[in-house]
Amino acid sequence: MDFLRKKVLHTENIEFLVDHLRESTANAQERLEYAELRVLMRQAIDSLPAKLKQVFLLSRADGLTHEQIAVRLGISTVSSKTYVVRALRHIRGHLAKHGEGYLIALVMLLKKK
Repeated sequence: MDFLRKKVLHTENIEFLVDHLRESTANAQERLEYAELRVLMRQAIDSLPAKLKQVFLLSRADGLTHEQIAVRLGISTVSSKTYVVRALRHIRGHLAKHGEGYLIALVMLLKKK
């Protein structure tokens, strides 16, 4: 189970899952799982400390580079990278803690592709 938890909670897998569940061809079950995953992800992001949340959203939602974030917020590029890494660690921890029931479903979705 630890192997599966580590596999599912990699950042690239989270992005794959969100994209996979967003597809218009998804059936009702997949749309429900996507909606539940979105809620879980929103809770994880909302639970981030303010600075981590701000940098994470600028990076992931707005698509800014670390250099652009550093200039915008008056921080170093290294700080921007550090904040994103810490935010991702926090999100993975939140998903592991609160999304235990999703691990099996997500692994099954990964096997479909």
